Amino acid sequence: MAIFIHNKLPVSIRADYTQVVPWFMRLYYHTMEFYINDTLVPRSELAHILQDVDAQPATDHAWPGRLDLSVKLPMATRLMVAIEYENNFLHWAEFPPDAHRGMQALNQMSNL
Repeated sequence: MAIFIHNKLPVSIRADYTQVVPWFMRLYYHTMEFYINDTLVPRSELAHILQDVDAQPATDHAWPGRLDLSVKLPMATRLMVAIEYENNFLHWAEFPPDAHRGMQALNQMSNL
């Protein structure tokens, strides 16, 4: 899963990002990587960009997971956050009502 946040302004901004992830998508938070303008940001330099991270893992068959990020984006940059995930096996009765559409992640919410 990849998250893109663009700052096209001539000043640095703070961006808050919230993503609700359905329980059948298992996120591997330890694989989270941050890229600025397609360049990997080393973990030693994440303190300059990342202000706050709150991750709540999903509970199988019960609650969705949540990922909250607060980042400070320098002027005219593009941030990409990459996270590996896998879909859990679903019993035939657990599929969404319209099984022909496939699996979908919910919309995200961001505040600049």
